[in-house]
Amino acid sequence: MSRIREHNRLKNLKTAPKLAKTANDYGIPKEMFDDLVYIFNTYDKNSDGMINKKETENILKKLKINKEFEDNYDLLSNENDEISFDDYIELLKKLSFFGNGESEEDNNEIIESFKFFDKNNDGTISTKELKYILTFLGDKMDENEVKEIFNQIDINNDGNINYTEFVNFWNKNN
Repeated sequence: MSRIREHNRLKNLKTAPKLAKTANDYGIPKEMFDDLVYIFNTYDKNSDGMINKKETENILKKLKINKEFEDNYDLLSNENDEISFDDYIELLKKLSFFGNGESEEDNNEIIESFKFFDKNNDGTISTKELKYILTFLGDKMDENEVKEIFNQIDINNDGNINYTEFVNFWNKNN
């Protein structure tokens, strides 16, 4: 993680409302939970623990969720047309962001796959790591093919694939 991103993440965590629940309470792997908290807090500009419909739409675009969300959003939103972090996670579940009824075993499989790709154990997958794995596993891919796959997965275009991006890609393709 770059120093700027880490600084911004820590700044967001300091100003964000404290969450009463943990990753385990939501049934989400910690790595993914941390990413989702970071994204939510980035859009929660006034740190009141709520985001509006437009902010939610922007998050969904960032996560490359191209499903209609308005009906589910309207069911979850309050009288000010905002949703809380709990509602945000519930919305992602309703939109099958976490897969379709994944079991604990499935989540462990995804985590182990991510760790397999993350050769230097820094919590992200670089282009170099992805290229190594893709060429190691069989088909010899050229630089352009690896970059094309990498760009499909790297949602936030930061040059690394984080756990949330990996899971999102995994769930779409399995």
